[in-house]
Amino acid sequence: MHIQDDRLTFGRIAEEWSRELTDTKVPGLRTRDQIFHKMLKALWRGDFETDEGESCLSIVRPPRGGAKRRDGRFVNAKHELANGRYEPINRRWLLAAMPPVAGLSLPHKSRLWPSGEIEDGVSWADLKNEIPWDMLITLRPGEYDDLFRRSYLEELSILKDRFGEWCDTRGDRRPAFWFGHTAASLNQANRRKGGHRSKHDAGLQEFIDFIHAKFINEGRPFTLSTVTRWLEENAPPADPLETNFDDCTEVYFEGGKISWTDSKGNHPYRTERSLDPYIAKAKSA
Repeated sequence: MHIQDDRLTFGRIAEEWSRELTDTKVPGLRTRDQIFHKMLKALWRGDFETDEGESCLSIVRPPRGGAKRRDGRFVNAKHELANGRYEPINRRWLLAAMPPVAGLSLPHKSRLWPSGEIEDGVSWADLKNEIPWDMLITLRPGEYDDLFRRSYLEELSILKDRFGEWCDTRGDRRPAFWFGHTAASLNQANRRKGGHRSKHDAGLQEFIDFIHAKFINEGRPFTLSTVTRWLEENAPPADPLETNFDDCTEVYFEGGKISWTDSKGNHPYRTERSLDPYIAKAKSA
């Protein structure tokens, strides 16, 4: 099924993408929750907004004086079918609306609620430094308040073009359910052009060199078996490991193979390699 809508919600994207991937041999994420979690991690990472908090996400609300029916459609004040209102929403708004989560400490609500003026003299540029983003990124869909998840997180919507750009930069093939098989295939082929393979390999090598240095500092043996065990524990396919390396931003390990993503768009496709040559090079450096 090829969806023609120019905007979809996070919940709908996760639903359709999961259905599509279940029927393919693409490695990695499969279930709706896994894909939804990936998008929530991107949300809290700031992938969908500028440093100033300007967001490309929106949330649909009933028309003024109207309501949302059980079937998801909107009616106006006269109970006639009507379109909803798309309102921009950013991380600050979401944090202000989010009910408490065990173990997560956020600034007081009075400082989080956005307004036309700087609240209590605290700008978003300063306030966001107080947010435990690392903890938010680890929260799984089932850990949020159920009403908040359904009313806010599931209902976050994004334009098709902006979502396609995000897929490109994160290394995901654009889903065919929204972009069509031809567009998705061309997009994937274009990523593989240009002879950039060596730089992409360099990103993975940098990550393996980091593990090598970590193991040496901790007095642990650096072998294929020890690295394999570490990756199995820290980078399972259901929860890819986020890194700080520009050319190797997300890693997961499955079946003795490593898969990684480039964030800059030079080679943002997922691929798999045997670990052996990278471990050998790290040892020889």
